[in-house]
Amino acid sequence: MKETLLLKEFDNAEDKKMVLLEIDKKLQIWTVSHLDLHLGDTSFKLPYEDDPKVRFLFKKLEPHHSAMVNTVENVLATHQKIVPHLFNKRI
Repeated sequence: MKETLLLKEFDNAEDKKMVLLEIDKKLQIWTVSHLDLHLGDTSFKLPYEDDPKVRFLFKKLEPHHSAMVNTVENVLATHQKIVPHLFNKRI
């Protein structure tokens, strides 16, 4: 997530907090979107995907998606002093 690169650009806590809140928001969207596309979501009229080829592709994608999510969560955890409520929410 390119917003993580912005963290090095700011020295004050308020600017970093703004970036961290944006990172958290995008992480939530990422996670929900991935699940909705894979498992379906009735509110968005997304059906459960049971095509074997598509399921295979999601299975192949999962380790990469998980690695990206874990990395972003680690970034948020590293900066927990600036926005402690984000870290507490994930525990």
